[in-house]
Amino acid sequence: MIIATRVGLTAVAGFVMLLLAFELYAVIVDRTLTAGIPSLFGNTEAARSVLTAQSPKDNYSFAIVGDTKSTGTFEGIIKGLREQKPDFAVILGDFVRNGTVGDHRYFRSECQADYALDCPVLLVVGNHDVDRAAFPLARFEAEYGPTVFTFEYQRSLFVVLRTLQDDDANEASLDLLRSLRDRDRSAHDRVFVFMHIAPPVVEAFKGRSYAASGEIATLLAEIGADYAFAGDFHGYARATVGPTNYVVSGGGGADLKEGQFHHAVVVSVEGDRISERFVHVAAEKHYEDASRHIALARFLPWAKANVALVVLLNILCVASLALIRRLWPSSPRAQPS
Repeated sequence: MIIATRVGLTAVAGFVMLLLAFELYAVIVDRTLTAGIPSLFGNTEAARSVLTAQSPKDNYSFAIVGDTKSTGTFEGIIKGLREQKPDFAVILGDFVRNGTVGDHRYFRSECQADYALDCPVLLVVGNHDVDRAAFPLARFEAEYGPTVFTFEYQRSLFVVLRTLQDDDANEASLDLLRSLRDRDRSAHDRVFVFMHIAPPVVEAFKGRSYAASGEIATLLAEIGADYAFAGDFHGYARATVGPTNYVVSGGGGADLKEGQFHHAVVVSVEGDRISERFVHVAAEKHYEDASRHIALARFLPWAKANVALVVLLNILCVASLALIRRLWPSSPRAQPS
């Protein structure tokens, strides 16, 4: 009887102490988190100027990877990209699980070290990265920079679009593409376009249609886009439609579609030749990262919204430990011989 009572009280005490320890862990993680995102991450003028200020060269490369929301797999891809040493990288959207302040705080915490690269990392906005109420598009652009823009690098034109299922959000992308139809094409050797949801032109997967998708596909052909890179589909697919090579790369860490694989693609430009190669990794789950994600993206937002309840629960936890100590059964005294 005494042994059973001790086992039960030990289990309850262990559970209570685990809750208190996780709360302390969450507070420490929150206090040590650097507020801003590293200078090489995002679409700010400062990040892009690293590229535009470089001297001309014959060969260069860049990496694309989409749908990276994970607690481990994307770190393996980053390690592979560090070995490839691209000039810059583009995350093709859905780099957080949900468009919440907490999920973005977790992403920024990972950017400090685990996701760090020695080159600019541009961010295409995906449908999971924003939320009308919790993390609207205006906040995304305030923290990461514009979501529709162009830049020039090594005589190539790079175009970043915002393609979401929100029709109003896509109008700026249409306006940009329309403006590019009349440019002097001879000023650029190539045109590369990045987006999250590709027009449904790639037969290898069932792309999502949205109001602007047909016009975007038409405009890409009209501006002479050489490549259009997209994510959203959790895997890899490619096709050539008119002058444009469509490459869908959404295997950065999210749950895969059947038969697909986790990867990034490194695109190399060597004179007139363009080649692609995979950085292929196996799925990984890092439990420290998973704990950090729960702390930053789930527990702390809930705790800050329910301070009174958290205080009450802490009082109950401490009281329960005191009660367990009082109820702890004493060992029976030895009987005299």
